[in-house]
Amino acid sequence: MTHENELWPQDEALFSKIEKEKVSASEEHFFQEMQKKMLDENAPWPETLVWEHDNQDHLYLLRQGYDEFMLGKGTSREEWQHSEIHTMNLSEVLFTNLKEVNLLDRDITLLQWLREHDFSCVRYNHENDGNEIL
Repeated sequence: MTHENELWPQDEALFSKIEKEKVSASEEHFFQEMQKKMLDENAPWPETLVWEHDNQDHLYLLRQGYDEFMLGKGTSREEWQHSEIHTMNLSEVLFTNLKEVNLLDRDITLLQWLREHDFSCVRYNHENDGNEIL
């Protein structure tokens, strides 16, 4: 099967590893959806994967293009500008230590944080088109 995009080698390795070591059905679903999106669903506008109003920590995760991710914290665009990080692949964003980038006050990676929430704050079909009010 031909895909629109190729995965970064570290993301290919991550998907293979998770397939064997998934922690829950929710985690399995998350990685299946991310792999499908990253291979075949270009997001020309940032796609909201985690919305800051859906969790107590006010974290957000956006995907743009096929495999670029923006991770940050805040409830307004003004706050976003001071706390957002940008990565070029899923592995990098998932293994970001949230304390080291000043998003939380404890040592935890984004993947660990998502697992703590059993991936319940992930939205799978939410694209921002610039005209949408969240």
